Order: sequence, then C-alpha cells, then structure tokens
Amino acid sequence: MKKNDAVLKLFGDQIGLPDLKFDECQMCQLKIEGMKLAIYDNRAQSCISLVCEFPHVAIDGLEMDSWYRLLFERQMGFLHEHIPVVGFNSASTALLAMSHIVDGDVSPKRLSEKLNALIDWVLESSYMFDTRTLNSARVIPAPAHHQFLRLGGAHYA
Repeated sequence: MKKNDAVLKLFGDQIGLPDLKFDECQMCQLKIEGMKLAIYDNRAQSCISLVCEFPHVAIDGLEMDSWYRLLFERQMGFLHEHIPVVGFNSASTALLAMSHIVDGDVSPKRLSEKLNALIDWVLESSYMFDTRTLNSARVIPAPAHHQFLRLGGAHYA
C-alpha cells in the first residue's frame, strides 16, 4: 500500500468512514456539510490535492461579476499567506477552491487540518459575498452538522 493510500485509510478510520479509498483515477470524493470535496493523489505534483466546490447559488449577471471580483480580491491574499487557489470546472460549471499537501507533509492530522481550512475559506468567502450584497435577499443556506463524522476540527461529514 502506498503512503497516501495508507494516510487516506487512517483518515477515513478517524472520521468514521473506514472504507475511504482512492478510485482508479486516484480520486476520493465526499460530501462534508453538504459541500462537495475531492481528495486527489496528485502524482504529477507529488502531493495530495484538495478540492472544494463552492455552493451553487442562483444569482444574476451583476451579482456574478461581484462574486468573481470578491474571489479575485481574495486571491491577492496569496502574497502573504497560503490560501486556496480558485478555479473553474467547465465540465460541471462549478467554481472550485483548491489547496495541496506536499508528499513529505501528508498525514491524517494534516489532511484533517487542510480540509477544515479549505471548507472554512469557502464558507468565509460565501459569507463575505452575502454581506456585500445587502440589497439581495439571496442567502446561502447554512451547512447541516452531523455529529457522527467529525474531521478532527470543526467540520462534520
């Protein structure tokens, strides 16, 4: 068993998902608090890549421009700290936040920390957008917490 396979298995055991494993594409997909996440054994970059899909929300063109502007503004934070990178999946038309754990740092604890940080960043971005668009009645629904699958931090699957 490869190291990253073993780490994913241990992580799954810790959060109550003992059958967690990479598929034939080296991807493991899960939902945490209703958010779509993927853990990818990224051999091209010698790391584990973490991907979180932003919640789909119906917004008009002006709001979409404001949403993109906020995300690009937040990307400037990369100058001073390691924040997720934002991308667009044209196949699913989803906005994504992504981060990585280099192979030398991969552990169940680090995986839990980075997933929690990624989820927090996505939720914080969504909240920031909602507070900027006070004229809009649109609200991103709060995530549902399920106490049985704790990620070792603040989030639950």
